[in-house]
Amino acid sequence: MRKRTVIIGLILLVIGIAFVAGGVAGLRGTTSAISTFTQPKTGEYVSSEVVLNSTSTLVVRSPSSTGGLVPAQSLSEVNQTSLATYALAANSTRGGSASYVGLKGGDYYYVIFTSSQPTTTIIVTGDLARTIGSGILALIGGVLFLAGLIVTIIGAIRKSDKPKQPPGVTDADYYSKRQDSPPPPPNTTALET
Repeated sequence: MRKRTVIIGLILLVIGIAFVAGGVAGLRGTTSAISTFTQPKTGEYVSSEVVLNSTSTLVVRSPSSTGGLVPAQSLSEVNQTSLATYALAANSTRGGSASYVGLKGGDYYYVIFTSSQPTTTIIVTGDLARTIGSGILALIGGVLFLAGLIVTIIGAIRKSDKPKQPPGVTDADYYSKRQDSPPPPPNTTALET
């Protein structure tokens, strides 16, 4: 019974690790981060191209007061004065982050007008349903891993159900000395002769 418990625990551990790995890989595949900006003109910093689909979510950490998300087709027309005209409004701004949800699929750039390299980070999550699915998979894997760990430990420290018999003692001798056991069966081979 002890061995079976340990094996079940180890199986749960392996399944849990596989689920966590799959969930994390799925999350990495649907999430990307941009933290470096090029400087096409003095004082103007532009992110790499951000490709969004209709279910993508974009979060800008430490957004600049002189920056904004601009559609790719408007990039050449943006300058410090016209940025407010072309920049898209964020759906919410709280906790030092600006969130853009429900944008049309397409290409965008985050443009900042400042005198030094910005500390802004842009995080893009891909398909929302896939992101949620990957997160749930990782969560289930974590639960299975913990359950497997607990079952393995219980199986390893649990005492054997069968009482141990001292070496060199026969079953008949062992059971004859126990008061709560029935006496050993008679030796039928001796009676036959």
